[in-house]
Amino acid sequence: MIKKWTGFLMFVITIEITLPFSAFCQIERWVYRFEGPQSYEQAWHLTVGEDNSVYVTGQIAPGSSVDGDFTIIKLDTLGNVIHIYSFEGLYSYDWGYRILLGEDGNIYAAGVISYHGVVCSVDTQLNLNWRYDVDNASEIRSITKGETNRIYFLANIGGWEIEDIAVTKMDCLGNIDWIYSYGNQDAEIGNEIIKGLDGNLYVAGKDGFNGNVSDSLLVLSVSPDGNLRWVHYEGGINNNAVARSIVYGNDNNIYVTGYVNDGDNYGRENLYIIALDTLGNKLWDYRYDGPASFSDWGTAIDYGSDGNVYVTGKHTVYSSVASQIVVISIDRQGNQRWIYNYSTASTQDEGYSIVYAPNHHIYVSGVSRVASNDIVIICLDTLGNEQWVYRYDGPDHAGDNPNYGIVYKDGCVYVPAQSYDSTTLDDFTVICVADTTLVGKKEEKEILPTKTILAVYPNPFSEKTEIRYKIQDTRYTIADVVQTFRFAIYDATGRLVSCLTLDAKRLTPVVWDGTDDSGRRLPSGVYFVVPDRSNIDPASVVKIK
Repeated sequence: MIKKWTGFLMFVITIEITLPFSAFCQIERWVYRFEGPQSYEQAWHLTVGEDNSVYVTGQIAPGSSVDGDFTIIKLDTLGNVIHIYSFEGLYSYDWGYRILLGEDGNIYAAGVISYHGVVCSVDTQLNLNWRYDVDNASEIRSITKGETNRIYFLANIGGWEIEDIAVTKMDCLGNIDWIYSYGNQDAEIGNEIIKGLDGNLYVAGKDGFNGNVSDSLLVLSVSPDGNLRWVHYEGGINNNAVARSIVYGNDNNIYVTGYVNDGDNYGRENLYIIALDTLGNKLWDYRYDGPASFSDWGTAIDYGSDGNVYVTGKHTVYSSVASQIVVISIDRQGNQRWIYNYSTASTQDEGYSIVYAPNHHIYVSGVSRVASNDIVIICLDTLGNEQWVYRYDGPDHAGDNPNYGIVYKDGCVYVPAQSYDSTTLDDFTVICVADTTLVGKKEEKEILPTKTILAVYPNPFSEKTEIRYKIQDTRYTIADVVQTFRFAIYDATGRLVSCLTLDAKRLTPVVWDGTDDSGRRLPSGVYFVVPDRSNIDPASVVKIK
């Protein structure tokens, strides 16, 4: 297993330095890789705890095993392994697909063991509380929090081409409250389940029609006591449509994305967004036909606290294979606000996941192919302006892919992934990137004093030093400054050694003890304190023995 730090090369080794703010828009905090002997290991999904511990589920092959196991891994804030839980079924078809942190403080994960669905609960030390096998389910596709000490999970049950959608309510001890199933004589597939602010459940997926010649986009709602409230369809015979992602907005409407095909030719899908009220009534729909009018679809959707809808996916730019990552913003009336596309020389780019963060940035994870697949994380503001793009190209520059799910917490973005290495082949991978750009106006004030410095005392220091924010412009008071900001500490070679956060409003200094983020004592020398804000000058500090 490997953790990698990426710093920025500086050709200045003097006490006074000036560095451009744009160079520090994002920092790769760490990359974790589990490198077992299995050729198909990957991280499928993750969640972050209140203490910023990272819980990841997927598939690994521990020890000398060659078969992948259903796995949960707990990482600390530096990407170090704390605990690993894995379970090997009778066959090699085992993996965790979704994970969440329950209201009771336990971890819940769902996926597949030995070709059937499974849900399990572990504590924060990854000790197994219980496991529930869903023998008639091919897999558990989605899981969400319910009322106090309750969870809901979405399964597809039955055989090939005759699957039904099953919604199950379960308590925190693994006992079933009820199971609701929906289906007819064709294949009904549920892709995602959410719980609305109104307490009801909403499922997005597809419903087979006419002997599976075509599919209908399906959204259904189930009450907390397990009764069907309504079903909404889009498409049908000779008109393929699929719902891939769903979100419940703070305006008490439901938003869904996927694709529709008007039946002219296979592959000519339009990216599709639909808004429904809580009674299943259609409010509006939006179609996006990309530059090549061929194979455009939405893969993930989120609702921003600004009242707008954000979708990522792909659009085709020419022929039937050249695609780009696309991000679209729609207002609550269904009007297009803007379209962003990530353009490279690639022929196979696609956005996988999207999240609207409390700092009013939109983060997108996806895949971008140059010589081979790379993992990309894109940061946009609410107007669609690109803030930064992070690319991860694994050790062998081949076969790196994110999975569906991106999480933002406390300034960091987390992505589960799979990355190829010629020795260990596909590896279970987690990426953590810190966003050091300015936050949005609604989260923090944008009034920034023109004369501000970082005060470091004592300097030089031996055991520890204090870093404090000072205002030199008398036109401003402490109430005018931003609440918090982050800064990085680099050594004289430009290597990142630590990232810290300072609370400006409390005037509380940050104490740096001369160690890196792993707790190792650093040698004597000159170190540079670089804030994430352009109006604050960097500071230098000298560490002596």
